[in-house]
Amino acid sequence: MHTQRAVELLQQAGMTGYEAKAYVALLGATSPMNGYEVAKKSGVPRSTVYETLAKLVARGAASTIANDDGTSRYVALESNRFVDGMRRDMSATLDGLDAVLAELSGEQDTTLVVHVNGRAQVRDRFIDVINKSRERCWLSVWPRGAEELRATATAAIERGVEVTSVVFGNDVDFPGQVIEHEYSDPKTVLEVMGCLFYVAVADQSEAIIGIRENNTTWGVWSDDLAIVSLALQYVHHDISMQLMGKRLAELGESDFMKSHTGFSDMQSTAMLGRSLRNLAERTASTSRGATT
Repeated sequence: MHTQRAVELLQQAGMTGYEAKAYVALLGATSPMNGYEVAKKSGVPRSTVYETLAKLVARGAASTIANDDGTSRYVALESNRFVDGMRRDMSATLDGLDAVLAELSGEQDTTLVVHVNGRAQVRDRFIDVINKSRERCWLSVWPRGAEELRATATAAIERGVEVTSVVFGNDVDFPGQVIEHEYSDPKTVLEVMGCLFYVAVADQSEAIIGIRENNTTWGVWSDDLAIVSLALQYVHHDISMQLMGKRLAELGESDFMKSHTGFSDMQSTAMLGRSLRNLAERTASTSRGATT
């Protein structure tokens, strides 16, 4: 099972299937092997095994050892050295690609609305929005999402971004300025909203809205000003309600918060949330051609 996984990852890194199988076979050998032995152990056809081994040598993934009779045996480069070399090469390639593509990119004269489907894709968009932040980043997250975004938010703060988050639950250790959603418990919020609702806004320039319901995750990313502004207003309003509740508690007005439905049932925040969700649903239905 590990062998198959190694072959798959090597192919993702750029090797052909034969190259990957031959390298794995050499790596697992206790002594140098000739072409016949590599073919037998790896399953690479004997008719192509020497061509495949030559490619591995050219990649620097294997070395040849000359025999006295003029034939050759092969040995794999140690796995850590091989991976380190690939990492350096890939990093240099991506750095060059970043610079070249940036020069070729034109200024967008239209705003975009992109439908994002699936938990991993939505998470990656959230990470991307946080990474795009230059001065301010606003987040509204639940505990599981907060944990997955923790490292990215920390990195943003380290480069000077001001990160402000409202967190449902008790994850007050989330980096940056954190406002705990303490005046409406998560169960009530879930009942009112009907789903887990996540939001990230970068510098008032782009936003991602993520929705988790019925074991399905989807979302909408946009740089459209109307969508970004509504997403930011949702986070701002929720933060304001929590800070107002905290201040009233300090003044001894806790009974007011418990009895007033504006706090206990999040009516105004829920209204903004539903508006944002409806907007996300409408835009998602018209942006399937840009699905991620």
